Amino acid sequence: SDVPLTRTQVVGQQAATDIKTGAVLTAASVQSVPLVRTGQLVTVTVCQGGVSIKTAARAIDSATYGQPVKLRNELTREIFEATVTGPQEAMVGSPGVGG
Repeated sequence: SDVPLTRTQVVGQQAATDIKTGAVLTAASVQSVPLVRTGQLVTVTVCQGGVSIKTAARAIDSATYGQPVKLRNELTREIFEATVTGPQEAMVGSPGVGG
């Protein structure tokens, strides 16, 4: 849509198109920055029953903060999904939640 974005909505985004000086920014002008990119090694935190374990896996796709991303365990070749929590970081489960 052509609704102008606020400064808060634009922070942390990247330009989706060439933006001229003085242009009004809309949703079509910007896109989220991928924090996990295809092929990168990602630190994965697995949380279950109040216990957290960190491991590494290879990203199968790219994703932004809060999005699900498919990952592959390099040793077992298992494919699983985690939620992106930061640059090259993702989490499976919820910290402090029993299960």
